[in-house]
Amino acid sequence: ISMGFDPIQCQSALDLTGGNLEQAVNYLLTGEAPPSAGNPPPPNASSLWSTPSLPVRMVHGPISQYSVENGRSACTCIALRAASDVLVQLSNNSTSSGSGSGSLETILTVTFLQMSIVLGVETYDNLKVVDAGMEHKSAEEVLATGSYPSLSQDGPVLQGMLSSTSPPEQQPLGLYTLLSASQDSTNWTCVLITKPPETVLVVLPPTTTTTTTTTTTTTTTTTTSPPSYSFALIDSHPRPQQFQAQQSYARLHANLHDLVISLNAIFPCAQLGPDIPELMAAMYNQFDLYRFRRQSSSSSTPGSS
Repeated sequence: ISMGFDPIQCQSALDLTGGNLEQAVNYLLTGEAPPSAGNPPPPNASSLWSTPSLPVRMVHGPISQYSVENGRSACTCIALRAASDVLVQLSNNSTSSGSGSGSLETILTVTFLQMSIVLGVETYDNLKVVDAGMEHKSAEEVLATGSYPSLSQDGPVLQGMLSSTSPPEQQPLGLYTLLSASQDSTNWTCVLITKPPETVLVVLPPTTTTTTTTTTTTTTTTTTSPPSYSFALIDSHPRPQQFQAQQSYARLHANLHDLVISLNAIFPCAQLGPDIPELMAAMYNQFDLYRFRRQSSSSSTPGSS
């Protein structure tokens, strides 16, 4: 990016070269793909983490952040807008039957994706009026302006590390471990994941089970609900290589395992080579997690800015 290439080009080059920075730079400069570019990259640690366990549902948005003027650097505001609206709407639907997963699928529509971008960029533009020198704003800076009063940050920012040396469930600072720890027993949680220069949003359901048990004097029957697509990835960036998403999209998963597989596809662990200092490589693979829940005392509505 510092060499003037578009972020999407850079991410595509890294995907093509399996996260090898040297090969990615060479591809951008020469257009020559590495010999192994036509082959799928090996799984991080286990074949269990290379393919989702259940089908994934996609909602394709009509626009991306790049479709809107000044939207190029607005992904944090867009993600916060989406988090605010989805938590408010899930809270409003909390009296519905079951775990509420059906309401999440109802919320994440084409219109929702479009309005999250339009209204998120509007917030970004308003903040730029106050600070004309701003290009990228962190989540802390945006929240400090009071732009999203319905959001309550749950604890401090968590710093994680992408790694390919062990299975995701064995990485103490990995996406699977930190997202699993971010779930609440009774409340929906939204998590902003920031790996500069990009921010995406994840929606996590309560850990409450959806299994119901019926007991009679002679028989106990346990009925488990069908897979509830209640683990969502909301992204204002196009991901044509990863998910055939030409614009923004929402990706709904049946479980955390499958959600992390999708996140690994857009945030692969970069192998920077032996010539790169270990500290620099660690910084490149670092990401931040911001956890949010609905602000219970807020009177804001999904239409408020």
